[in-house]
Amino acid sequence: MSWTSPDVDVIAESYPGTLVVQRVEQPSGDNDVLSYLDIAVHDSMGVDRLARLLLGSPPPPSNMFAWTIGPVSIRFVCQLTDDPVSEFRVLLRHTMLLIAPDRVGSARSLEAPVDIIAQDIPGRGVVYSLHPETRTRLVESDYLNTAATILVTYEDLDALKQIWGNEEYHWQIALALTGLSGDSLRQLGGCKVQHQPQQLLGPMASSRDIPGQIEGYWIGPGLPLTEPPGWPTGALLRSNDGTRALDLVFVEQAWFPLSEAALYTYQHTTGLQGGERWYFLRKGVPEVFEVSIGPSLTRGEVEHHYGREASARSRPDYKTLQLQLIPLPR
Repeated sequence: MSWTSPDVDVIAESYPGTLVVQRVEQPSGDNDVLSYLDIAVHDSMGVDRLARLLLGSPPPPSNMFAWTIGPVSIRFVCQLTDDPVSEFRVLLRHTMLLIAPDRVGSARSLEAPVDIIAQDIPGRGVVYSLHPETRTRLVESDYLNTAATILVTYEDLDALKQIWGNEEYHWQIALALTGLSGDSLRQLGGCKVQHQPQQLLGPMASSRDIPGQIEGYWIGPGLPLTEPPGWPTGALLRSNDGTRALDLVFVEQAWFPLSEAALYTYQHTTGLQGGERWYFLRKGVPEVFEVSIGPSLTRGEVEHHYGREASARSRPDYKTLQLQLIPLPR
């Protein structure tokens, strides 16, 4: 065998050499070996050069693969994962702890949460994208090939949160953005979402709710006026006399008044515009309103009738939608 092009299979199986150093993280016995990494190289290589070659190695294309980088021969085997690249990176980090611990910092730089930016597009929905630094980090480390963005309309956002739940929602968005497996995303430290409303929405809300709002469910024509399961699908901010209200929509972290720009974004407002009869059922309270579209308001009029917080969250370039309410007996 030539050490200029060693055969890792032969060395690992027949000539493993003499043990001189080991690093034990998990005591042996009663464990299943789900993945392993064998590296064969002549003693004369030196750890500095070996570390450089290993850190520059391309990832394996499959769960079982052997390849060479000059005089270094590598064998990688893993089971029970659909993401061999991430598993290889994990094993490589632990290899570096053994042969060149001073270089672990560069390998560990991958272990940081995936930062996601969520930005509102008024009248359409929320656009999710990777933070530029996160995108660069994942591309350079071969975790990511292309940068993606995802648009979730406001109506779909509510539906997806009902399906997945608030906690799982951002996790699913992160998986779709990156194409990573759940195991890989966990190994990177999970995900973190930064919400950046556009300036047209006004300043970022200081709280989730607008004081005085009520939450509930939009009930379409022909459906029973009973409280459905799941998260509330809407909220209202009623006027002092209770005959009018602002239509509030939940955008990632807070409730915002709906503007005329989004009149055809939501099913209930689209239906109301088309002459359908829609109802708002208050959550946890036997209170139902038949709803119709009333006169829209400027931002100043919103402040006059509904308060400063509602005005601050209203769009300055479009009028704010206002609803007429007729209470129904229960």
